[in-house]
Amino acid sequence: MDGTGRLIEPLAARMQGEFDTTIVEYPRAESSYEKLVQLAVERLPRDRDFVIVGESFAGPIALRLAAQRPAGLRGVVLSASFARYPVAMLRALAPLVRVLPARAAPMTMLTKFVLARWDEPTCRRWLLDNIEGVPADVLRARVAAALAVDATPALGAIDVPLLYLRASQDRVIGRHPADEIVASVRDATIVEVDGPHFLLQVATDACAAAIDAFARQLVGAT
Repeated sequence: MDGTGRLIEPLAARMQGEFDTTIVEYPRAESSYEKLVQLAVERLPRDRDFVIVGESFAGPIALRLAAQRPAGLRGVVLSASFARYPVAMLRALAPLVRVLPARAAPMTMLTKFVLARWDEPTCRRWLLDNIEGVPADVLRARVAAALAVDATPALGAIDVPLLYLRASQDRVIGRHPADEIVASVRDATIVEVDGPHFLLQVATDACAAAIDAFARQLVGAT
């Protein structure tokens, strides 16, 4: 959701050598999901097969990209993500998020929420250092967008395999979004990884191994 791409760098570094990786950064300004999908479309490879990885906020972007069936797409990976936010009451409050104070909740409370029992000083500081440069109004707008988005219509149009990495202790979205997605995509599986909502950051090696195995299966299917 920060859009900087820096929080994904450890995973990209872990995958480098096995795969070419491209991190799509978002503008540091308010942008709708529709605009971010178009931004991602422009960054897709044109000369090779590829797999899309969408984490948390980016899940609806990955799903809508996959539903367009771009040439070369071989598979989709979602990490701790959703087609629509699972708590209806919070979805209804999406418009109010935009008018919250810049610091509506202490950052230490937020890190405990997204990191769960992995909320230790080094990880917490790294997380905060990487998002503190994003304007508060942009973060609020993305939270509101995430609460309001509904990418479920895209699920039935996805014709490539999908891997869902489900965090064992996800306090942000829980377990239901994975079940909803897997029930609606014709070829989808769940791999449960021990970790919090920030799964790619905390369980980087386990996630990289799961993505590697998934991608190699796709190559073997050709």
